[in-house]
Amino acid sequence: LLTIMPSTGGLVLQGQDGGYFTTASDAIAIPRNGAQVVTYEGASLSKGFAAAIPMIFALASVWRIAVLSSNPVSTRGGLHLLVKQLLILSIFGLHTYLVFLCATAKAISALDLLSSGAVMIASALLAPLSFLEHKRTIAPSILIPLYLWISVVQGAIEAAYLLDVSRGTSDPELASPTYVLLASRAIQLALVVVEELPKRGLIAKHDGQVSPESTTGLIGWISFSWLNSLLWRGYQGKLTLKTLGNIDDAFDSRRLLEQLRVAKNKHSNNSQDFSLLWALWSAFKVPILWTIMPRLFVTVFS
Repeated sequence: LLTIMPSTGGLVLQGQDGGYFTTASDAIAIPRNGAQVVTYEGASLSKGFAAAIPMIFALASVWRIAVLSSNPVSTRGGLHLLVKQLLILSIFGLHTYLVFLCATAKAISALDLLSSGAVMIASALLAPLSFLEHKRTIAPSILIPLYLWISVVQGAIEAAYLLDVSRGTSDPELASPTYVLLASRAIQLALVVVEELPKRGLIAKHDGQVSPESTTGLIGWISFSWLNSLLWRGYQGKLTLKTLGNIDDAFDSRRLLEQLRVAKNKHSNNSQDFSLLWALWSAFKVPILWTIMPRLFVTVFS
């Protein structure tokens, strides 16, 4: 007889004599005493994906921290920053405990331990990254909510599956990681909400006319919610140059003109027929690619 047990990334089977049966290849469980062979396909892929996401985030965090370290301080700390750091500390503590549970549980595989360790490292990098994102930029972080949303969705799917499987067992060694995982994802969801809050009142030096899109986070950009105030003013009355407010610095005409002038001087030795084309590409290649690449994907895959 076999009892199905949950783990943090797949299934573990417990035999009648209390022994556990798993293998590293696709979590194929082979029981002893001639019992029926039971397989759980795709567990290794699921665990590998769970470990890859925090590793990618950790590498991106190191790069982002290096970039932000050279930026000047632009916002104050306050309660907003304190709440974010407390939530991150709670996440790190839960994932440290999860690593301990995985290291001491006999039914947890090495890939489970690797995944939990990668998440713990990513959680440790959240604190300095969130601090620098708060102090050195006026906009909410994009990298942190993106990682947290992926983790929350992935963790919710895993936890729902493991809770469904664990209904047939009362083994605390296997049930505890599931509840720790659920608690961690709940706090991560709260951190997403706090990270999305604008920092307009905390900007150190401004004239009160900071553009709405400059202080908008990931969800605001996706939903275009930063346009709500403008639409409401248009509904209440006529829009004028004063009511429109300032434009984002990235779209300031004087800045763009200077950027084009520098690129034009750089490519002045090129053919006269194509000098303007080269200058436009040199100055604005990033926004041009942001426009072209999605259209190419739509054309290729449709």
